[in-house]
Amino acid sequence: MEALLEILIKVGYVSKDINIEIEKLRLSAVIEGLSIHALLRPEIFTIEKTEQIITHHLNELCNQ
Repeated sequence: MEALLEILIKVGYVSKDINIEIEKLRLSAVIEGLSIHALLRPEIFTIEKTEQIITHHLNELCNQ
């Protein structure tokens, strides 16, 4: 997660003023939580829905 955030900062998609440590943990929590939900409720958390949620989260992070 840290490498992803550093790349996003380097190319200017994410502000260099973000707290990388917090964002790294937050992104990990979102992805890990979605993974558990996808295993337990695959009819709701489909691959497509999970991708939409992660994309939405990253878009919000990049638009801060």
